[in-house]
Amino acid sequence: MALSGVNVIVLLALTDTGGPSYDPNLSAQLATFGIPLSACTPDQFPELMATALRREDVHGWTVDRDIKMVRSDE
Repeated sequence: MALSGVNVIVLLALTDTGGPSYDPNLSAQLATFGIPLSACTPDQFPELMATALRREDVHGWTVDRDIKMVRSDE
């Protein structure tokens, strides 16, 4: 989908303590396609989606907020 131009966003699950919970191997594979994979709180979710829908820099958005984002080089 991402290779055909679809704007794909993957929201990682959060544990009960608020940390990201995900499969590192699968996440790294998706990240190689340029798909943003990040974890955020429910309060941050609308702003994350607005950033993604505007096709702005999701990685920069997560870095600015100290949010975990999976990158293909992990």
